[in-house]
Amino acid sequence: MSVEFKQIENIFEYQGHKLPGLGEFREHKEQDFISIIFMCPCGCEMIRSIRVREPIKEHGPGIWGWNGDCEKPTVKPSIQIVGECNWHGWLTDGQFQRC
Repeated sequence: MSVEFKQIENIFEYQGHKLPGLGEFREHKEQDFISIIFMCPCGCEMIRSIRVREPIKEHGPGIWGWNGDCEKPTVKPSIQIVGECNWHGWLTDGQFQRC
């Protein structure tokens, strides 16, 4: 089952339900990366984040490669969340897909 990534303006001020896949982009110019902050796609209602940088094939420790698309983001490698929910999967063409 996949969960759609849906971009919103500010996840911390979102007044609606904590729907899996809601997310926002935050630019960190001084550190040369962008954060994707999102509601965990597993439905645990925890806010998660990853650091991304373009192009998608350029990534390093703690930085995911990103296709630059805010509407239908793709990141590589896979996203693994360790802790409460242990979600592991992909964000491809705006869809979170569990491994």
